[in-house]
Amino acid sequence: MQERIGEKLLRMGAISPEQLRQALVQQQETGRFLGQVLLDMFAVREDVLAPVVAEQLGLPFVDLKKTSIDVAAARVYPAAKAREHRCFPYQLIDGTLDVAMVNPLDIAALEDLAFITGCEIHQAVALEADVVAAIDQYRLDDRVENAATLLNDVDRALEQADSQCRTVSILSNKGGTGKTHLAINLACMLGSMGSRVLLIDADLGNADISHKLNVYPEVTLLDVLDSKKLPEGIIIPVEFGFDLVAGRTGEARLANLKYLQRLKFVRRFVALAEPYDFMILDLGAGVATSVIDFGLSTDEMIIVTTPRDVISGYSCGKAAFLRHVALQRRLAEKKPDAPIENVFSPWIAINKMAYPEQGETIFERIAVTPRNHLNARIAGFDMFARHLGGVLYDAEAIDAAELKRQPVSELMPRSIAARCYEHLAARLVDPDATSQRPARSRGLTRLARMLGLRTEDAGHLPIMG
Repeated sequence: MQERIGEKLLRMGAISPEQLRQALVQQQETGRFLGQVLLDMFAVREDVLAPVVAEQLGLPFVDLKKTSIDVAAARVYPAAKAREHRCFPYQLIDGTLDVAMVNPLDIAALEDLAFITGCEIHQAVALEADVVAAIDQYRLDDRVENAATLLNDVDRALEQADSQCRTVSILSNKGGTGKTHLAINLACMLGSMGSRVLLIDADLGNADISHKLNVYPEVTLLDVLDSKKLPEGIIIPVEFGFDLVAGRTGEARLANLKYLQRLKFVRRFVALAEPYDFMILDLGAGVATSVIDFGLSTDEMIIVTTPRDVISGYSCGKAAFLRHVALQRRLAEKKPDAPIENVFSPWIAINKMAYPEQGETIFERIAVTPRNHLNARIAGFDMFARHLGGVLYDAEAIDAAELKRQPVSELMPRSIAARCYEHLAARLVDPDATSQRPARSRGLTRLARMLGLRTEDAGHLPIMG
């Protein structure tokens, strides 16, 4: 049986039997944590108590004065929030954030950390004085003013923009679903129908469209993040009827964007979208927060799956729905008068079908699950998937397109795959009356609200260099 904190402190000689007795009486009267009672009684020093608490909870104790601090980790969480919750992020590795906490059992702090950073949180115990000192040393609070300036810039750009551009995101839960081929061929088909189309390779960190089209521009999406204005040459007209903003492969900074960095993209996207009818974002595979947030921020979200990946397809939709609910609830808390979108309605596209009816069967399996189970558990919100259509498996056409580095729709316009892509594009342009598309904020206004929560919330945004 594990030794209790009071008993261990008594055995260590850190407190006397009388101090323990008095502390236990106060704990029973107030319901407070015994360690905090002992601290308030000045019966024990914090540097003695904290390691004991850490051991009791099965958590590490971290001495921030002797620990190498990851500055990037320190800046993923707002300083005001860090002070409120008495915590300090000190290490970020592969999506896991190590956080030094005065109270590692603070559920509100843990939930807020996970929500804002999108990371898995591993808490450690630390001294309060060390946490406060680390926040003061590594948090650059004067950058909050820069965040407010950036949000003001976005607001002005949105007010001045007169674009009716429809933004479309394409994502999947795993690689190999044909997501990028779908993005390229949708852009090609929409262009052939007379729409002005901009395709953005927003697979942050693992871009592939340039390779598939044999286009290797010097200016990429990374330059959009690094530049104070849209860099010259960022938009590349390609010969297949649409324009392209290329991505950058293997760039860790693009793969780990935080809120303020994503907001920088918003400001750029406002300007990019102006002359187009459609802006298509080919997002990365998986359900990372950065991917889901960009997907939720567009007018249309298309989730791509295959007959072999039905569960992954549903999981992608579920993850997006739960994130949608979390963002909407957060928005409601901060701005009670803001319009709340209670219905989440992504498109589902079934790729690599063996026969046409297979797509209908798979879609129904994906769509019926939230109707029968998920919606009932999430009060006030509903997920209703819509069927965009499917693409029959056409290995010959896809292989030829890969070899020639051209869209299937351009290289083999009479192929089965090309005709399927044409159907999907037509459905996207003119959804039938039964699609029940929910009312949503238009385009990039929604993007700014979802990610930035507008100018007055600048003080609560993570500050990034």
